[in-house]
Amino acid sequence: MNDLIAVRCHACNVGMKIKPEYAGKLRKCPKCGEIFVVPHKDGVGIAPPQELLEKIRQQSAAQTSAESKPQESPISAPMPQFQQEPQEEGASSPYAAPSDSIVVPEEETIHPVDHPKRLDPQFRYVILNSEKMIAYWQMSTGWQVNDGTRLVSAKRNSQLLPKQGDFRFIEMQFGEVDGEFRITKLRIFQLASQYSVSKIAGDEGEVLTTITRAAGLTRSQKGALLQGLKAHFMRSVWADSPAIYEYLFNEDFHSSEI
Repeated sequence: MNDLIAVRCHACNVGMKIKPEYAGKLRKCPKCGEIFVVPHKDGVGIAPPQELLEKIRQQSAAQTSAESKPQESPISAPMPQFQQEPQEEGASSPYAAPSDSIVVPEEETIHPVDHPKRLDPQFRYVILNSEKMIAYWQMSTGWQVNDGTRLVSAKRNSQLLPKQGDFRFIEMQFGEVDGEFRITKLRIFQLASQYSVSKIAGDEGEVLTTITRAAGLTRSQKGALLQGLKAHFMRSVWADSPAIYEYLFNEDFHSSEI
């Protein structure tokens, strides 16, 4: 039993243990019924992309409809469906991947990645999507969420936190350059597409457990970061850091560390 993967549901946080051969495949939470991707090591299950969930729902609905109709012909193609597997410790009703072998996209699978293990008091952290900077963290205020005009407490305004989307988590490291306060390094990570940002309303560091991989920024995400920097920092903090400034305006959409 020692080789089982300890997994927590991304939706209800229930714990379960799953055989390692299911890593990277879909399972169903025995408590809340949410579908998730099994990580390759102990951690939080990752919510699949919305389009994959929709395909699964359509398959399930088609299967239910087919089963409810009277048989008109002895020849019919079976619809893909979940197949129940032997029970494992801590999971009363787990499910394997659909029988048509839907492949989980690589970016939704947890891989070992050198991501922050805690929020460093010397750094600043940003969460954004392609539209805006969603949230900002610094030691003195904790997580704050962007309400459209200003930053307000994430704990007291959890209704403003999006539940799903394409999110980036950015660690901004600061230091003195020629006696001036500057951004000296950016590290960029992908967050789980569902129920990741909402975690900042609770334990401040729990959002770190939803990091899935290192990632770059798209053009629109760079624009969202730039907008946030302009709103909350003096221009010299980022514009006078040559590597950071160049990255914000160039065509590099792949680098995860600057």
